Amino acid sequence: MNLHLPYLIGPLLLLLVGLFALVCCFAAAPERRALTGLGAAALLASSVLSLLDQLFSPWVREQAADSETTALITSVSYYLSAALLGAGMLLLVLAATRRTSRAEPPPPSSSPFDGPHEEAWR
Repeated sequence: MNLHLPYLIGPLLLLLVGLFALVCCFAAAPERRALTGLGAAALLASSVLSLLDQLFSPWVREQAADSETTALITSVSYYLSAALLGAGMLLLVLAATRRTSRAEPPPPSSSPFDGPHEEAWR
């Protein structure tokens, strides 16, 4: 098996991003934890599939005599990896923009005057 490191950098960096998102899942608010976990799992699955595609596509090309079969296998794994990456990123964006239900109103002002420039008049 002939490994080329430049082709493995992308899947390995994506694997690190997925692991970081999984760690952030445990620190997320309870309302956001499920979306963050699903997004992290999709990123991890995408990175593992992309890594396996980079590692084993030469072997698949060598074993499969038919070029159409080889193209089908590698393109399905590539497009599935891309779809998982897109879904994971979308889920992480949805988790980040979701509002929490625990938002409290701001504390009341200690001054009886509510204007922004009332301190300058005193």
